[in-house]
Amino acid sequence: MGIKANLYYRLHALRLRRSKDRLSVALSARIRPGTRFGRFVKIGKRTWLNGSVGSYSYIGEDCRLSAEIGSFCSISPNVKTVSGTHPTDLVSTAPVFFSTQRQCGTSFAVQDVAEEGCYADPDRKIAVRIGHDVWIGENVLIKGGVRIGNGAVVAMGAVVTSDLAPYGIYGGVPAKLIRMRFPENVIAALEASAWWERDEAWLKAHAAHFQKRIAAPKDVEALL
Repeated sequence: MGIKANLYYRLHALRLRRSKDRLSVALSARIRPGTRFGRFVKIGKRTWLNGSVGSYSYIGEDCRLSAEIGSFCSISPNVKTVSGTHPTDLVSTAPVFFSTQRQCGTSFAVQDVAEEGCYADPDRKIAVRIGHDVWIGENVLIKGGVRIGNGAVVAMGAVVTSDLAPYGIYGGVPAKLIRMRFPENVIAALEASAWWERDEAWLKAHAAHFQKRIAAPKDVEALL
């Protein structure tokens, strides 16, 4: 990245620090203009971000994310979304034949004949959607177009190629379900509670309930 671009992103990080409520952005982070933030959000060093981040979420160092990220999310270092794609049913996968974007400096195509990106939100070119209260481990890759459900956990080093259900624990290459965090009736109760939409006063008043083990729907009743 050039000197001008580095200076621009540093100044943008400073502006965000001053203008957003309880937002901590590392000066080496690269935040795309238009990215939206909730309250009490932290963005780590050298992270590139485009999209949105909900309240009480943090993103570690060296991430590259094109994503809508919910509230209460924990994203470890070196997590990346990958939106680029190439066709596999043509003679060649080289974009010089199917794209007019001149990725290598020239093009033999007179029009675009294949998709070059896969997005959860094509209009805004946002690669993935990550729900609320999601925990993503270090060195995870997430394919464009994927949606990760509320409460999901993704183990370190996983490669996520398809949608992940709420409250599942996933790992591997490609990522597969290891187990569900709770029984179906408990998951239904947690989803119905939508506790991540509550205000700060409610969260403080009910904080003790978040420190208890959950085994049955009755353990979630206080959050409804």
